[in-house]
Amino acid sequence: MIDRLCHCSVSLFVHAHNPCASLCPQVNYGKPFKMNTVEAMAATLYIAGLKDDAVALLEPFAFGEEFIKINLEALNAYASCTNADEVRI
Repeated sequence: MIDRLCHCSVSLFVHAHNPCASLCPQVNYGKPFKMNTVEAMAATLYIAGLKDDAVALLEPFAFGEEFIKINLEALNAYASCTNADEVRI
């Protein structure tokens, strides 16, 4: 189940018009639409309603807290979508 969930949500981030444009780790800082693996996994968990798990996953990383703060509006927007058409808006 989690494999399907991760693939589906990460695909949404990659293929949809992604409002999640401000990323904070040093590797991709300020590069729109680029996430590292842990960011993609955390975003997937957050969007799927597993917000505490997303925060826990990011906790060991220096940028973890900032990733959620900077992308909170976009993550909440994705989390509130009920179908694929809403994701593409």
